[in-house]
Amino acid sequence: MFFKARKLVTLRIALALCLAPLIAKAQAPQDPVGPYVDLTAGLSLAGSPSSDFTALEGALQQGSTDLKSGWLGSFAAGYAFKGPLRAEVELSYRSNSVNSLSTPGLTQVTSGDYASLMFFANGYYDITALETSFATFVPYVGFGVGLAEEVDADLSAGAQSFEFDGNSFAYQFLAGVKWYYDSGFTGGLGVRHTRVDSIALTGNAGALDLNYNPWAITASIGFQF
Repeated sequence: MFFKARKLVTLRIALALCLAPLIAKAQAPQDPVGPYVDLTAGLSLAGSPSSDFTALEGALQQGSTDLKSGWLGSFAAGYAFKGPLRAEVELSYRSNSVNSLSTPGLTQVTSGDYASLMFFANGYYDITALETSFATFVPYVGFGVGLAEEVDADLSAGAQSFEFDGNSFAYQFLAGVKWYYDSGFTGGLGVRHTRVDSIALTGNAGALDLNYNPWAITASIGFQF
């Protein structure tokens, strides 16, 4: 009986030693903690925002702008707290070329672009990490508030040009996945929806009221210190 009990205890200890590495591997990896920086580039999708034009001493003319796919670039610096939260400040710029305008008074426009420079304070919630031999993958959702410091529309109709600009409160929703390498470098893929809603731009030909709410598909590289 004594030898059976001893053998059983030995078997349990051996089993525990064998399973320990597997159990440790299955546990969630340590969350990255500390400052980080990210560089982001992406495809800007601005669609067909409403573009209502009021000429100098003229009446309001309603219409929209058909915008081509454009580009977005941003730089962010932030801090990852212990746990699922991160916070950062971000500077972003995007540009979309004009395909055509349906707004009376601007239908003669043949080229131009809508561009924006924005500052954001973003907060993120990191979802449970997945550790692989390649990297540690962390899905996330985020929300940002900030300022569209400059939204401008530069339009051309032959020798005639129309220039409008303005600023407004802005906010955005973000989601994606970020991955961490042992070296400290990071990568990421994401999608964001930025909203300025109604913004009034003033210019040399009058005023342009936009409903400016672009999307973007992004890729990023960065470093976790």
